[in-house]
Amino acid sequence: MRNRKSRDEFAEDVRQASEKIVSSASEFQKAMDAAFAKMAEDAKRVIIEILIEEFAQLQASTPVDTGRAQAGWLISSEGEAVSFSPKKNEETDSYEPQDASKIEGSLMKTDVVYVINNVEYVLYLEAGWSKLQPGGFIATFLANCKRKIEEACAAMSRAR
Repeated sequence: MRNRKSRDEFAEDVRQASEKIVSSASEFQKAMDAAFAKMAEDAKRVIIEILIEEFAQLQASTPVDTGRAQAGWLISSEGEAVSFSPKKNEETDSYEPQDASKIEGSLMKTDVVYVINNVEYVLYLEAGWSKLQPGGFIATFLANCKRKIEEACAAMSRAR
């Protein structure tokens, strides 16, 4: 994962935008548009990084017997395939989970991010039917994403 912008760096961006000296309404509007665009991109990057980090944890915490349910997780941007079935690697006789860090760029270009698992029994695993691992991994993923995004938003808000 790329290094997130530090709180001080974000605060510096906000300070620079606040101290911009303009002489007309159109210059003011341009300065504000640029500042908001920069802050929106920084916020989006933080959200995408959190999603990728937590997606990897979701994959890791999915119960593994054959590896199919774990490899069934897909994270994709709008316009990409949103229907997915894991493919078995015949050479290694195993399933390959997606490496979400490889698609960070495409996730940054979209407004919608899909996290799906089309394996027909994944909800049973979530409900705790696996003898290998407890359920609740999807709920944990959602709770962790929510908590981390809220923490990041609070930190960005305090940087003002």
